[in-house]
Amino acid sequence: MHNELRVLTGVHAGARLQLNATRYRIGCEMDAQIRLTDWHDAPLTIETDDDGTLRYRTDDDALHGLFAAYAPVRFGSVALCVGPAGDTWPDDLVLLGRLLHGHRSPPPDAAVPRVAFPAPDATRGRARHALAIGAIAMSVLIAAPLLRVGAESRASNVPDTRLALDETNAALHRMRLDELHATLVGHTLVVDGIVPDAAAAIAVHRLLQHQPVHNDARFAVASTIVENIRESLDNRDLDVRYSGDGVFTVKGATADARRTLARVAELRSDLGAGVRRIDVAIDATDPAQQMPSSYDAALGTDTLHYVETPDGTKHFIGGTP
Repeated sequence: MHNELRVLTGVHAGARLQLNATRYRIGCEMDAQIRLTDWHDAPLTIETDDDGTLRYRTDDDALHGLFAAYAPVRFGSVALCVGPAGDTWPDDLVLLGRLLHGHRSPPPDAAVPRVAFPAPDATRGRARHALAIGAIAMSVLIAAPLLRVGAESRASNVPDTRLALDETNAALHRMRLDELHATLVGHTLVVDGIVPDAAAAIAVHRLLQHQPVHNDARFAVASTIVENIRESLDNRDLDVRYSGDGVFTVKGATADARRTLARVAELRSDLGAGVRRIDVAIDATDPAQQMPSSYDAALGTDTLHYVETPDGTKHFIGGTP
C-alpha cells in the first residue's frame, strides 16, 4: 500500500502527492523533487524503510524523526502529514487541530508511533505483531473521547487565531481567489483585497461565518466597482473593465475628455482601498461628428452620413466641403 503526503498549511496548502518512490527530497530549490516555494528550512529528505516506516531528516541533520499516520508535523510555516493513499483521511481542520493540541514536531529520534503501513512482503509473524499493536491502538481510541472533551472545552474558550488564519488562507487558495489575503490584526482575522463578483463575495462571507474567531471582511467587489464607474461617467461610448490586481481601465471616445478625466480623478478617492488605480485611454471627438443617441432613419455614403431624429430634425454628419 502506498503512502500519501499532504501539505496542510502555507502557499501550497491542499496539495497531495502519492509517495511511490522510497526517497523524496523537499525544498524550495529548483532541483528538489517536491518543490515548495515557501519552504524556508533546510531541505528535508523523506525515506521509506523496508517495513513501511517513514523517516525524515533535514540536510543539516538538525531535525530527524519518524512520521506517524495522520499526525501532522510542522516545519517552519509548512505543516506536512502522511497517511495511507487509499484510505479516507480526517478533515484538514481535524488534522490541524491535532497539530494545535500538542501533535507538534517530535524531538530527534523520539519514540513516535510508526505509520501503520506493512510492506507487501510482511511475514505472518509480523502480521500478528501488527494485530497486537492494533488492539492497543483501539484501546487508546476508546479512551480518546474522554480526553478530548476537556481539551476541546479549553480550546473553545481561547480560539486559536493562528489556526483560523492558516485555514482561511488555504481555503482562499482552493477557491482561486488569489487577490484576497487574510491577516491578523490583533486577535481579529482580517480579509482584504478584491473579488471578481458578488458570488465570490458571498462564498467568502460564508467561509468567515464558520471561523470561531472575530473577523472583518474588508474586501471590494470588482463587478460592483465597474458598474459604479459606468454610472458615474454616464457615457455609453466608454468601456469600463477590471484588468486585475486592483487596476480598472476606461477606454473609448468622448466629446468632453476633460470632464471624463476630472470625474475619474474624483472616483479614485471614493472607491476604497481595493482600487489601486484607474487607467484611462480615451480619445476626444468633435461633437459635430457624433451620431445622435436616437434616430428614426439613417442613410450613409462614403463621405456623408444622414440621420433623422424623432423630432423631425435632419442631421448631415461628415462629408467634404
